[in-house]
Amino acid sequence: MEFLVGRVRFILQEKGIPFDVLNAILAPGVRGVHETLLKAEALVAMRGEADFEALAVAFKRIKNILNKQEIVLERVDEAALVDPAEAGLYKAVQEIRPEVTRAAGAGDFLGALRRMAKLRGPVDRLFDDVMVLTDDARFAQ
Repeated sequence: MEFLVGRVRFILQEKGIPFDVLNAILAPGVRGVHETLLKAEALVAMRGEADFEALAVAFKRIKNILNKQEIVLERVDEAALVDPAEAGLYKAVQEIRPEVTRAAGAGDFLGALRRMAKLRGPVDRLFDDVMVLTDDARFAQ
């Protein structure tokens, strides 16, 4: 598998895909060369759109927070979403999930990314309005 990923990386580099995009696309592994190329091209195209940087920053914040946690989330307890920003983000994710799944399943990765970009407002509200790392005993392990 390591050899395959290396070959795919080389092919995509030859096609002009930037190094950081390659790292992002190849991190979860390669399911298929063509699919990986489509994902890379979609990410390159999305980088030029207005919501991309804000979403990238939000994703990085979320990833950093989750890396510090030992939570294995099997399901979301909607009753625990007491802040309107939390509930709003959860609702927004649930609304776009079928569209994102459908687009990605059809190989329309740019369409899937654009649909995910609709989360910019709810994600921004969450970080503006909610204390993300809390000492709330309900969430202690």
